[in-house]
Amino acid sequence: MSKKAIPASEFEAIAAKFKAMKPVKNFSVWEAINSKTAHAHGVREQFNPEKSIIERIEGSLKILQVIREAIGVPIHISSGYRSPVLNKLVGGARRSDHQALGNTIAFDLQTNRKGLKAFSTPNQKLFECIIDLTMQGDIPPFKQLIHEFGTPNEPKWVHISWDIENPKKQILTIKPDLFQSYDDITDDYFDDQDQYISAINIKGITTGESEIVNAKGETIETLAKSKRFTIIDIVEINGKPHFKIK
Repeated sequence: MSKKAIPASEFEAIAAKFKAMKPVKNFSVWEAINSKTAHAHGVREQFNPEKSIIERIEGSLKILQVIREAIGVPIHISSGYRSPVLNKLVGGARRSDHQALGNTIAFDLQTNRKGLKAFSTPNQKLFECIIDLTMQGDIPPFKQLIHEFGTPNEPKWVHISWDIENPKKQILTIKPDLFQSYDDITDDYFDDQDQYISAINIKGITTGESEIVNAKGETIETLAKSKRFTIIDIVEINGKPHFKIK
């Protein structure tokens, strides 16, 4: 891999090509593959993805458009597709869905970016919007939706991945002190450990003495059936109810 940056004229031509690929109103393929790191380190393969990956990106952008219209504010893609070289360069997990391995694709999304007025909607609202749209059947079920870092009420960004052959519908939280480094966050960890879904991630949840019910009067057991997971136990983490699932 060359450490020499891609020349400006070449990079501008690459950008123009992918900006023209705009399958929906508010997103282009360029937003999903652009990378300052790849530009600076001359990672040309980042800007030459296979046709099948481009098609997967375009399909995912159509889903993001539905989310964009539902939340009503701009959504920034802070990280989308990564070639294997770029993924290694930025310290991504070895089997990261950002690499579009198999049938996967992943994005890190933000509606809240410090200092930018157009991006001042809390990322937590984006997180909850995605859950609502998924539960309503307005968008396909995700593989993983992750509240990444930040605070309990405001993720630094929202990670979402899709895999048409493996829609796990996992809702996860990564806390700043949970891992020593980003390299420790792998699909292996999530696949091998018990999963927990937080009550605060289901809009309208309130707690009672014997059961947990949302604003529509649905018990968590009802929601579990619709979301295709099995509740093992209800546990308390940091004073809030979480559901141990499999």
